[in-house]
Amino acid sequence: MIFSMIDLAKYTFQLGEYNPNRLNENGFKLATIDNFEYLQFNDCIYILTFHTRFSLFSWVIMWVTESVCSHSAMLMPGSIVFHAVSKGVIENKLEEVLDDKSYISAISIPVKKDELDKIMKFQKAQLGKGYNWVGAIKLGFLELFSLNGKFRIRHTIDLILIILFGYVLVKYF
Repeated sequence: MIFSMIDLAKYTFQLGEYNPNRLNENGFKLATIDNFEYLQFNDCIYILTFHTRFSLFSWVIMWVTESVCSHSAMLMPGSIVFHAVSKGVIENKLEEVLDDKSYISAISIPVKKDELDKIMKFQKAQLGKGYNWVGAIKLGFLELFSLNGKFRIRHTIDLILIILFGYVLVKYF
């Protein structure tokens, strides 16, 4: 509880790793059309990682995974974005995911023409499929309870405090 509340305050007030200057230093740009019109699709696609602003759900993902990112997507030629959201796999135009408040990093991945065709075909086949909630929850528990081989003291302390707080509530109230 202590570490999560500190981290939530940092996220809310854009401090530390959530500071816009720090995000810029790490390759993120404010999600505006002007910041992403430079993208060229000469034998490449882009992996987009999102630092979503003003979303409690996104912050929980960032806190559990110890990352400033809460979402990723694939940007294809034609400015088509394929990504999995809570309602499933969808396709958007790049302009539709630029909200003027979040931050996005775009990493180019070189691809050959035949690879690009296969990737596009695969992405199109995923459209409309449901979000993998079971996999996401499983991954979250592996991270949260350090079952993935990465011990995180802040998760352990917060979980102990939550259990103690719950015990006190049940026992005395």
